[in-house]
Amino acid sequence: MFDQENRVIVIINKLADLVILSVMWLVSCLPLVTVGAACAAAYDTVIDLRRDSGHLFRGYFARLGQNFKGLWHLTLGLWAAAGGFSAIVVRLWPIRFSFFGGVYFFMTCFFVLTVVIYAVHLNCLCGRFTLPRKGLMKVALWMTFTRPQYNLLLAFVVVGLVWMTQVFPPVVLIMPGLFFWFLTYIEEPGFHRFVDYEDDLRSPVEDDITRSA
Repeated sequence: MFDQENRVIVIINKLADLVILSVMWLVSCLPLVTVGAACAAAYDTVIDLRRDSGHLFRGYFARLGQNFKGLWHLTLGLWAAAGGFSAIVVRLWPIRFSFFGGVYFFMTCFFVLTVVIYAVHLNCLCGRFTLPRKGLMKVALWMTFTRPQYNLLLAFVVVGLVWMTQVFPPVVLIMPGLFFWFLTYIEEPGFHRFVDYEDDLRSPVEDDITRSA
C-alpha cells in the first residue's frame, strides 16, 4: 500500500525504531547498575539502524548481555563519582550567589558534567570495540579533554535533554534514541582519531576538517 522507499516512510520507520529503542533502553536502565551496558548496546544498535542492518530486538539485548559483564563495575564507579559531586551541588545550592559559594558551585557542576561526558564516551567505545577496557578508558579520557568544541556541544545537549524531560516528560519515549543517533555524528570522528579502524560512518564534515588541518 505504501512505498517503503518513500523518504517520508523511511523517516517514520526510523523514528518508530528509535521509540522502540528508547523504551528498551529505559527498561534496561531500571536496575541502575546496567546503565553503562544499556548505553553501549543502544549506541551500537543505532549504528546498525543507520546502516539498515541487524535486528533491533535481538541485536540490542545480545549487546546488552555482552557489555554488562565488563561494564557493571565501571558503571558503579561512575555513579558514585557523579552522585558524590551531585550531593555537593545540592549542599552548595543555597550559597551559589555568594562569591566563593558560586566558584565552588560552578566547579562542582563542571566536574559532574565531566564525569557524565566521560561516561558517554566510554560507554560508546565499549559498545563499538572489543579492545581491553583499560585501553578504552584511556581513549575515553583523551576524548573528554582534547575535543573541547564537541564536548561543549555534548554538554549543552545533555543539559537540554534533562530540562526537556522535566518540562515535558513524554519526550523520554523518543529522546534516548535520538540522543544516541546524534552521538554517532559526534563520537565516530573521535574514534577515528584515537582508534585505528575503517568504518563507513565517518562524518564527511570531519573528513574535510582533517584534510585541512
